[in-house]
Amino acid sequence: MSRMSPRLASIASCLWLAAGAAPAAPSAAAASPAAQSLQALWGARLLHAVVIADVAPGSPAEKAGLRIADVLESYDRIGIDDVAGFEEFGTGLKNAARKGPVAVKIRRFDFDAGPPRTLSLELRMPDDAETRVGLAIHPAVFFLDMQASGAAAKAGIKPWDCIDGVEDETLSDRPRLNDFETHVLTLRNKDGNVRVTVGRWRPASAGTDPKIDLVGMREIALPVPAVASLGPLADTEIASVHTSISEGRWSTSRLRHPQLIHRERPAFPREAARAGVRDATVYVQVQITPTGEVIPVEVVECTNPGLGFEEEAFRTVAAWHYSPAFADGKPVGVYLIVTVRFHRDAPASI
Repeated sequence: MSRMSPRLASIASCLWLAAGAAPAAPSAAAASPAAQSLQALWGARLLHAVVIADVAPGSPAEKAGLRIADVLESYDRIGIDDVAGFEEFGTGLKNAARKGPVAVKIRRFDFDAGPPRTLSLELRMPDDAETRVGLAIHPAVFFLDMQASGAAAKAGIKPWDCIDGVEDETLSDRPRLNDFETHVLTLRNKDGNVRVTVGRWRPASAGTDPKIDLVGMREIALPVPAVASLGPLADTEIASVHTSISEGRWSTSRLRHPQLIHRERPAFPREAARAGVRDATVYVQVQITPTGEVIPVEVVECTNPGLGFEEEAFRTVAAWHYSPAFADGKPVGVYLIVTVRFHRDAPASI
């Protein structure tokens, strides 16, 4: 059984990234509370990377020895979590290669012959400013360092199985991976888990398009801790950014956070689609009532205003539902800022 994400299904109409500022050097940031919690519960470390979905013939990427289904982990020690997002990673790779040879760290599978090999390749770009790297890339999250007693291993997940979706969201829906574990917490369903779609990326059969396929695809339920059990989180989405507590009577340390139990996904506004806009983020202040209903209050910020995103975000969050917040053992109303992200699937190529 195999499935392609919408991003890869439309790989023939690649979005070629424009040159931009190169990312800063990576910092040795500690794992987030969410990442530490999932690692302990699932018994696995999650590697954020990109998988190579296509390599253009005769391109600098092909000359460097890159292949379809290689896992691109970093370039010049810069990983996908060290930059703002997925497309910035591709742009940074291209810009760095224009300045000189770039050391690209990849993992290459021999498929049925065990774990991947770790290789370091050198990518060079010609002086011609119009030349592209010649890669199509897809975000990926891999299971590593599996523990036999962990929930992931017990569910049948193997090292180097790849997550391609969580609770009907594909990784292509997200512009970045550095908050992946935190976002997973917000998708916790009423059963206390998340449905994770996993498989293994492999080159597709010769002559087919797209040229990469997710094989052995299956859906597995994995347990997820409640956001409140982790304490205040620095940068979680949807149910964790507190702006004020009703009537100011409780501190966040005494408050049991509300938990999202029903969420509807927003429709992409037609006006934005006609304008060629692919992404937007809307921050909406809402009130969560003591019964868990959501009352939108105001749009705090929109990254692409005036194209219908604000109205759609307002409509969408009104249909969400939470378990209520509790203070001193009683349900209370709270105000949150929730994040609504819009993304039109498109392949990213460099």
